[in-house]
Amino acid sequence: MHQKWKQHIDFIRENINKMTADEIAEAIGVTPYNLKLFLLQRRIFPEQKERNLLLEILKLKFVKPEYFSPTKQFYAEVAIRQRRFWQLYRGEKRLTEKEYQTLSQHFNVSLQDAFDARQLNLLDDVHI
Repeated sequence: MHQKWKQHIDFIRENINKMTADEIAEAIGVTPYNLKLFLLQRRIFPEQKERNLLLEILKLKFVKPEYFSPTKQFYAEVAIRQRRFWQLYRGEKRLTEKEYQTLSQHFNVSLQDAFDARQLNLLDDVHI
């Protein structure tokens, strides 16, 4: 990582959900375009208001979802095109039930494990 970004990474992570990309770019003195490229390369996205089922599956399989790097073979096996996959990853689109089942099977995550993870995450939203 370039030194310029190292000194700003904590600020970016801290404010990604509080400020727009343009505001962050201005605060750290880079162009919005360069910031967006950096965020895409590092797979840093604002938190989604809706639950992201693809990220939940990836979290079951990997320590951090950003560790997963899909290949052409992966896209072919799960029958999801590259563009759609990244839209799903960023939470711009929602998984269909068929895609959810296909990805769960591909990653050898039992539907019961996936269901249990979904239920546990529902409890995170409950405040007692």
